[in-house]
Amino acid sequence: MQNVRYGRNRNLSGRSSSGRQESVGREESERIRSHKSRRLARRVFAVLLLLIAIAGTTLFLVANYVNSAEVEIIGDASRQPGREAIYEKIIADYLADHPLAHFRFFVKSGEFADCLKREAPEVAEVVSVNYSGILTTEMRLSVKMREPVAKWGSANEVYYVDSSGGAFSVNYFDEPELTVVDENNLGVVSDSVASTRFLSFVGQLSSELDAVGYDIEKVTVPLGMSREVDVLLKEIPVRFKMSVDRSPIAAVRDLGRVDRWFKENKGGFDGLNYIDLRVPGKAYWK
Repeated sequence: MQNVRYGRNRNLSGRSSSGRQESVGREESERIRSHKSRRLARRVFAVLLLLIAIAGTTLFLVANYVNSAEVEIIGDASRQPGREAIYEKIIADYLADHPLAHFRFFVKSGEFADCLKREAPEVAEVVSVNYSGILTTEMRLSVKMREPVAKWGSANEVYYVDSSGGAFSVNYFDEPELTVVDENNLGVVSDSVASTRFLSFVGQLSSELDAVGYDIEKVTVPLGMSREVDVLLKEIPVRFKMSVDRSPIAAVRDLGRVDRWFKENKGGFDGLNYIDLRVPGKAYWK
């Protein structure tokens, strides 16, 4: 029988137990180092992504930040020299009061147009808004002005009105032929609210009459009247009394019906002093 000698820290295969433990320890150390390396790499990658995101966001904000505004008037700006600076200040003041408006993506459609119309009624619309620059963005607004169809004024001030009924006091166009005659001699300064209402009605009325083939020759605010205008047309030799509280569209529709009725049934307007159209759907004459 073969003698078998057993030694301390040895197994049946003859390998030392301490050597195996050292091998296992080395493997565990390598795994720990590998895990730490991967974790460090992930952290570095996350930091890089964060820095890239911050840089991208900063660049995006800078590229969309409106630093200044320039206004270009469509038409003959020489009629009102220096007015561009006034409009540019209006925009600058608006940007100062609304910091988020500096960023293009926060600006609502028509926001600057509403601002200009509110402070400068002669502005009809902002036709276009263009941006230029990279690190300092400049906004360029092309502005269209109201073209008057009638005017009404006193010795101190003149108001104009366009076809949409918008009243304003700064005119960039030729003086309109139609002048509203105020028999009360009050002028527009004494009651700007009433004046605006009258002018708005006259402007829209002129546009509606022109659309159906009539031309206004004269508009008068009768003595002692605050809600009435007398309208004389080039095509009809009689005054039409109208209320400024009525819709201009409805008033023109009633006028057309009266015109047809008199031509078909009376052969014209001979002998008439006026036709009253202040009541919707009815006509009185004298």
